[in-house]
Amino acid sequence: MGTNVKEDELVIEILKEKREYKKIKKLLTHLDNLESIFVLVAKDESVAYINNVGCELLCSDYESLIGKNWFDSCFPKSIRTRLKANFSSLMAKEIELFNTCKNPLLSTEGNETMVNWDNSLIKSKKDNSVVASFSLGKVQKLSLVESFEHDLTDRETEILLYLSKGYNPKEVSKKLNIQPKTVHAHKLNLFNKMNFSSHRDLVSFAVKNGLLNLEDLIAD
Repeated sequence: MGTNVKEDELVIEILKEKREYKKIKKLLTHLDNLESIFVLVAKDESVAYINNVGCELLCSDYESLIGKNWFDSCFPKSIRTRLKANFSSLMAKEIELFNTCKNPLLSTEGNETMVNWDNSLIKSKKDNSVVASFSLGKVQKLSLVESFEHDLTDRETEILLYLSKGYNPKEVSKKLNIQPKTVHAHKLNLFNKMNFSSHRDLVSFAVKNGLLNLEDLIAD
């Protein structure tokens, strides 16, 4: 969060009845460079700061979001009551912090995006009272089956993963104990369904959708 001086200044601004949002943004401007969402929510549930990534995901801008109720403005109506109750209990120290959780954000255009959150609290050094929370959010990457609404079978998903890791059809057939011609048939279906024109397309799709990581790509 920076130096102690900046932390103290931040707490002071959060505690003010009329917060100086431009000053808070200046104190936290380095967080605009993050690739993840970063949001600071004051005890009264208002947005005290949100970085550029958060603004983009919500299809809004800093000035429009600042001071708004975080839960009423940025989450689906179906979960607002629960989130607000949990937040109120956290601020009153009635329950333990949910260090990690998963909830969808709702953009101004009505789109929902599932986000994995890492949460922490900001406390006043004067009396150790909780004055705000801050959260780092990463957009959850959907599984292949989820992202295509179950358009692929489980077997097709398995074969896609093996092919993207560099196994040839004969090797895949041994891994799955099926005939090579069956693997070829599934591969053809995959390419037709996914509109792949080359193996490179397949690998690129797997990496982009979080089905592969660097360790997978270099594994035996």
